[in-house]
Amino acid sequence: MVKLDGFTTKEDLIEENIVISWQWRFNDLHCRILDLAATLDTENLEKLRQGFPHHVSALKRFHGEAGWFGGIEARLQKRKEEESHELQAS
Repeated sequence: MVKLDGFTTKEDLIEENIVISWQWRFNDLHCRILDLAATLDTENLEKLRQGFPHHVSALKRFHGEAGWFGGIEARLQKRKEEESHELQAS
């Protein structure tokens, strides 16, 4: 399996971007969908999954996959440091 910038699948990257939008309160559609999803019971969450499968998967990973969000924060910190070094070099 080919890794995309450290991600196993394209879905991993999509779900990470969704959670970043939600946690950093970008106030976009991703953020609003996860705000809604966080209030739903299991039955309605499964209904939401039919239209927004990546959003529901991202929410479940955020709450249930140990270390997943920590990995997101670590990648963002590394990216921030790399960009800072690039700015200093130019």
